[in-house]
Amino acid sequence: MTKKYFNNFEYFMAIADTGNITKAAKALYISQPSLTQYLRRLEDDLGVELFDRSSQPMKLTPAGELFRTYALRYYKLTSELEEQIAGLSDTSRMTVNIGIPTQVQPLFMESLIRPFMEQAPSALININGAPSPEQERMVTNGVIDVAILHIRSGIRPATEYIELADDPVLLVLNPDVLGAFIDKKGHEGTPDDPTPIDISLLKDVTFYLMEPPYLLRKVSDDILNAAGIKNRKISEISNIDLMLKLCSSGKGAAFVPASFCREPSQTEKLAFFTPEKHQVNLKYVLCFSSGERTKQTNSFISFVASRFNTDY
Repeated sequence: MTKKYFNNFEYFMAIADTGNITKAAKALYISQPSLTQYLRRLEDDLGVELFDRSSQPMKLTPAGELFRTYALRYYKLTSELEEQIAGLSDTSRMTVNIGIPTQVQPLFMESLIRPFMEQAPSALININGAPSPEQERMVTNGVIDVAILHIRSGIRPATEYIELADDPVLLVLNPDVLGAFIDKKGHEGTPDDPTPIDISLLKDVTFYLMEPPYLLRKVSDDILNAAGIKNRKISEISNIDLMLKLCSSGKGAAFVPASFCREPSQTEKLAFFTPEKHQVNLKYVLCFSSGERTKQTNSFISFVASRFNTDY
């Protein structure tokens, strides 16, 4: 059957309910001849009679009963389809593809992603964990909708963005590693108030550095180059939590964003410094396309902006 059979289905139902074309026409506020013509055309299209006109009130024939069963099913499915389609335009039902580099995901899953999912419980959230430089390209190319990135202060992403928070890069190490820097003892600082230090004094210390192509690796190399430490001892690590643990055990030093130094269980044995020269400040930004965005994406952007008390 095609859709035409179910056009003006309320006409058919009115006749079935009243058993009388005249009464049905009055209930529908249409003329009796128009309703008679509708029923005749419907029966001609189907090739069967839908009503037994020999009885008063008219009764449905077996074909009429079958037609009513399928017509009701058709309208039920149509209503469900319309609800589902309408739901796709509702912010609580659409998918948003979010890029968050794997290293920083723990910082945002509980504080940002989970609260958003609680606000929109039917939302479908896809998380991509590629490094920040790749995330920015993916936003530009439309592969993902938004991305929470680390960028260097003063660097503008190629996409639209809002700034979320500053995140200075700190030198972290166990105070026992200071050795030759005894004058720094007792002045190791905190993540919020780090002590300035001459990085060149650490030329004999092993540095734990992130693997390329993470931004933190580029930043660490720049700091060490600025300090004149060319032939440095390094060990490449792919996880910041592991870097902190190794530093806590007194086996080396690392450059770590301050946002990773808030957990006491990981940092209680660490000292925190800032380079006297070539200080580096990172920023967390939310990047998104300047083109057309879904309602769900805009909803997420607004949610993030409100959580960080910034304008959007």
